[in-house]
Amino acid sequence: MRLELENVGIIKKADICCEGLTVLSGKNGTGKTTIGKVLFSIVQGGNNVEESYEHAKENYVKSSLRREVNRMRRIFPREIIDHVADPENKNNLLFLLNLGISEKIKYDLSLLEDLIARYKGMDYATFLRFHGLDDMVDQEDLYKIVVNDLVTACETCINVLNEPNSMEKYLSNRINSFLDYSFSGQIKQIDYSGNSLITCENNGSLIYKVRIPKDSLYESDSDSSFNIPYDSATFIDDPYVLDRFQNGTITFPADQDDYNAQQILCEFLDGGHPDNYFLTVERNKKMSTLFEKINEIVPGEFEVTSKEAYYVFQNKKYRVGNLAAGSKQFLILKTLLINGTLDDRSLLILDEPESHLHPEWINKFAEILVILIKDLGIHIVLSTHSPNMLLALEVYANEYGILDHSHFYLGEKEADSVVFSCIDGKVNEGYLHLSVPLIKMSIAKKKFRD
Repeated sequence: MRLELENVGIIKKADICCEGLTVLSGKNGTGKTTIGKVLFSIVQGGNNVEESYEHAKENYVKSSLRREVNRMRRIFPREIIDHVADPENKNNLLFLLNLGISEKIKYDLSLLEDLIARYKGMDYATFLRFHGLDDMVDQEDLYKIVVNDLVTACETCINVLNEPNSMEKYLSNRINSFLDYSFSGQIKQIDYSGNSLITCENNGSLIYKVRIPKDSLYESDSDSSFNIPYDSATFIDDPYVLDRFQNGTITFPADQDDYNAQQILCEFLDGGHPDNYFLTVERNKKMSTLFEKINEIVPGEFEVTSKEAYYVFQNKKYRVGNLAAGSKQFLILKTLLINGTLDDRSLLILDEPESHLHPEWINKFAEILVILIKDLGIHIVLSTHSPNMLLALEVYANEYGILDHSHFYLGEKEADSVVFSCIDGKVNEGYLHLSVPLIKMSIAKKKFRD
């Protein structure tokens, strides 16, 4: 998969190949996280899109019709509502709208068509007779307003749901929503007035493309298709995400929603994917070397109970919040492997994982990632500002024979923006670039000694 960015965040230009191991190196503030967020948004936004599309259609119809039901409840006198909503009434309009929607609207539009056929053009007297309300007070004016609005709402729903290419448009909008959330509604630099461009392709076929003239994805021109080569994206940027598990539940602020990368990660950690027994056996054989390496750091496992989240080792339970940040980094990876979240259809995005690791553990972490790619076929995009991590990844990619499936990039500032360049075959340039502060301190120390 190939991702191209122009004028997105601080990035002026980036052309990134995501295959096997992809390493984004650079100093702080060079847009490495931006690339990870865009990749996560495109892959996760396109994940299970057909199921999400059907769910969105169902919710749209439900909300449209329930709005009319609630208006009817507010406008009509109580005695009419009681009759119309009576469960014994075979023509129970409110029951049909409010309670029966979930069963009838999921796969077809017959409910809407039936409602239009039943009520369009029906006068007030017929409405009363239809519902056995001949003795009710005269509410003809209110009736015309409410029933006409009901028919209009049904017709609008049908027109929207039958719109050509609606699933493709929904896919674009869903990816846009992930991007908008990931960048807090500000995907361009504040003082940049030109166009921003995001293009994602797979083997020459378009996955997603958006041109943003203003700082709003919803005012942009976007296009998308169903060529995403991954089933899911996992974005890891903070090992303290394990502390989100409290009292057996995942705790996030009330305004968080389905687009939150950490919340999605927590759901993966808590459940993962249901597994076939034979696939589990096959995968465990492949992971024997991996677990040997990981168990050198975290021999225990992650467990969530109704009371608390624990790190369990030798039948002893330790609250996961008391685990060191570096250990949590390894534990997250181990848990995702155990529950089957990571496989050859996964994109794993790691944002500066070295931040909580000693150089020795950086080397071990890098080796484990390379083995993940070699043995399980997982695709990894990793950002780093550590010369240690960059060097370790190159060394182990060479040692384990995946260097041909590895791509290294360096982000460097040019005035007020950043350009990413490919440094395949010349990773030393990136290593030296990131090592400059160490070299400066070594020189300063030598002067101090002298």
